[in-house]
Amino acid sequence: MDVLDDPCSSRGDNTVEIGTNWIHGTSKENPVFRLACDYQLLDKESMSEENQAIDVGVNSSMMEVENLYRALGSLSRQRLNVMINTLLKLECCVSGTHTMDDVGLGAFGMYKTLPGLDCTFPGDYEGLIDHMMKELPKDIVLYNKPVKCIHWNYTKSEPKTTGTRFPVMIECVNGETFAADHVIVTTPLV
Repeated sequence: MDVLDDPCSSRGDNTVEIGTNWIHGTSKENPVFRLACDYQLLDKESMSEENQAIDVGVNSSMMEVENLYRALGSLSRQRLNVMINTLLKLECCVSGTHTMDDVGLGAFGMYKTLPGLDCTFPGDYEGLIDHMMKELPKDIVLYNKPVKCIHWNYTKSEPKTTGTRFPVMIECVNGETFAADHVIVTTPLV
């Protein structure tokens, strides 16, 4: 049995992706889809106008459930329960959970479904990251720098930078510090 310790590990000619590999909503409204099209990472069918125009209509809201309840008033109690359980299962899928007990009602119905059929990258999602990284200046992304603390609205008082305000200061475990305008924090889900 293989144990993958890398979220995207190569096995021969294939890549086993454990993380994200879907594009939900293949339309111009979706920035990930636009980037994938710009980099020519998708097959022609995924980029077709026909696929982009399909509205999968999974948006859910309390109003829709209430309207459905009123429309189904004449159905038997059993059929109504089946319909509601189906809607709850659909909402579990949309919310990425096994049970609605794990979903707060504050955000219920806020998921926006974009038009277009979902698709996967024919190669792998890493192709998108590789293309994006090629557009960044060399050596701008640092690896293997464990972060001790992120300081927000930081003012550094050293001779070289006296009184300079940085939106963010990254302090690494080894004592190095990096001033930044923005920080992207990624954490493993496992």
